[in-house]
Amino acid sequence: MTEALPRPRPTFVLASSLTPEEVRRAVATFLKANERIKGMALLERIEMSFVRKEQHLWSPQLIVDVEKGGEGCTLRARFGPHPHVWTMYMAIYFVLGILALLAISYGYSQDRVGESPTALYSLPVLALLAALTYGVPFIGQGLGFDQMYQLRNKLCELAAAHELDEPSPVGAPTKGTPEDAQG
Repeated sequence: MTEALPRPRPTFVLASSLTPEEVRRAVATFLKANERIKGMALLERIEMSFVRKEQHLWSPQLIVDVEKGGEGCTLRARFGPHPHVWTMYMAIYFVLGILALLAISYGYSQDRVGESPTALYSLPVLALLAALTYGVPFIGQGLGFDQMYQLRNKLCELAAAHELDEPSPVGAPTKGTPEDAQG
């Protein structure tokens, strides 16, 4: 199996012999009884995350699309940060993009009036900041690995599911224990 490149929002696909309604019922029952994991279970969508007292900035949220197929269903799952964290992440990219456009415009204006385009010197700094921003989710995945593992395992258990042979991104929790994956 070929390793996929790491992604800011790791995904995986599970196959279950249960119907979407049975999966929804199992997850909903679990969420009502559990004090550590919260979420919602709809017929075609499941969302799971940790309760506020166990959440950190890097805590994952698991979003699952449930698709009926044959005698069971397919679960397409994606890990992501809390929506507020994701919004901030995208806002940082937006601000860096605007600053880059301003630097290019101002540098061009400086060049057109015969001055040295010193505003263009900010572009490498902005590119470095964008690269660092791109790396932040991977740090979060490392810090939140145990929680990602717990959410994924619980989903597999509740849906009586097994992983399809689609490659998972490097760093995404896979079968085994967190200790197996780290060392």
